Amino acid sequence: MLELPFAILGALVVGGVAFALGRRTAGSTRKLRELRGALESATEEGEQVRQELQHYRTQVSDHFATTSERLHDLTVQYRAVYDHLAEGAGQLCPESFEQLDGGLGLDTLPNTLPEGQAAASSSPPQPDTHSDASTPASGERPS
Repeated sequence: MLELPFAILGALVVGGVAFALGRRTAGSTRKLRELRGALESATEEGEQVRQELQHYRTQVSDHFATTSERLHDLTVQYRAVYDHLAEGAGQLCPESFEQLDGGLGLDTLPNTLPEGQAAASSSPPQPDTHSDASTPASGERPS
């Protein structure tokens, strides 16, 4: 009969230890779930930030590509205006045109022009040699 109280006491001790371990493990499991949730949230935020950064980089790249194209177009247009002015100077004021020191600097401009425009030669434009009633002869100045 003495064994029955020891058996009950042993069962209570084992039950208490099991209860304590269960509470401790349940707290760890809850904490583990919270940490996994936080990790997933941080991973999703990191992916969103990565996508935003990639979008920003694409915008910057597109901006500079467009800027480069526009500057190229502006340079080509500048050259067309410069060629037009040089040709006019050669036709309208040939004696002043020949006095330019250092040339016109055409070698510093790009050689590409839009389709339909002829590329300028490196030599200065020659005065128009044909004459009619509306233009003076090549050696004459308009009065």
